[in-house]
This record gives sequence, structure tokens and C-alpha cells, in this order.
Amino acid sequence: MVDNTQKQNANERLILLMSLGCGLLVALCISVGVRLVSGHPPGISVNPLAELIGKPVPNFEVASLDGGRRISSDAMGDSPYILYFTASDCRGCDETYPVLKMARLPAFVIGVGHQQTLAKKLKNHDIVATVGFDSSRAVLKTCGISGVPTALLVNEEGIIREAAMGKPNIARMFASEVELQ
Repeated sequence: MVDNTQKQNANERLILLMSLGCGLLVALCISVGVRLVSGHPPGISVNPLAELIGKPVPNFEVASLDGGRRISSDAMGDSPYILYFTASDCRGCDETYPVLKMARLPAFVIGVGHQQTLAKKLKNHDIVATVGFDSSRAVLKTCGISGVPTALLVNEEGIIREAAMGKPNIARMFASEVELQ
């Protein structure tokens, strides 16, 4: 009688393990299938900002960081520039300021969060840039930005040539010598 009970328990464990294995295999197949259907093969990283590349910077207007005037998306004129999105409470943004400071192009910074804190952080990092403050995060939405820090490399025609989110990606983008033409 003990042998039958032990065999039955062993069979039940085997069935449970096989069911879990099949479930994991089905989940993996679905995941790979979704990636293939969406055009992103497995193992290849997906840039969430890729859809912005090749498109013009949307028109927008924000208050300057000091609140003294309004700044529009055409503030940089006909020169290539970096459009950089940051937040006052973003540790990753703080770590990316030195990378932004080394960039060879002028920067247009759009900040969100606490206005005075952001102003102090930019001053402490010696960031020299045109700085706008987006109190409602409307510009982030208009530009398709889902997180910070984010940098867009914009050519003289106002077309986004490269886009990166996070310090390592932004550093790689600045180091890649991307052609802005």
C-alpha cells in the first residue's frame, strides 16, 4: 500500500513539474512572438525613443527657469543643439549633468519638478544652457518623452537625429560623433 501511495505522489509531482515547464515554454513562445510581430527580434535592445528619430522637434513654448520670459522650441535658431529633459528629483539626471556639460553642442534644457531645486542643481553643475521649466509636463508629452534624463540631438533643420535615455546611453550618443546633417 505504501508503494502505491509513493508512486502516486511521485506521479503527481512529475505532472506538476511538467505543467509548470509547459507553462513557462508557452510564456516564452508568446514573448518571442510578440517581439517578432512588433518588429523587434529577441536579444536586440529596443530604443523607446526610436520613433522620434527623423522627425522634427514639435513646436512648444515654456516659461524660462527664472520665470521671466517664455521660450519656444525655435529658440536655438538654425544651429544643431541638444534638447535635454531633466527633473529636479532625478538622481540619474544629476549623474548625467557632467556628460551634458562636456557636449560640444549648445543645450536647450527642459526641466520639471521643483523650480528652485532645479535652478540650484544646474548652477551647482555649472550648466550653461537655455533653460525652460515645464510645470505641467506638457512639453514632455508633446515631445514623446516618457522618462528623464533624456537627450535629443537636433540638427540645424530641427530634425531629431539621435535620441537617448539614461546616463550610459546619453554618454554613448555624445561620444558617437553622430552626423547632424
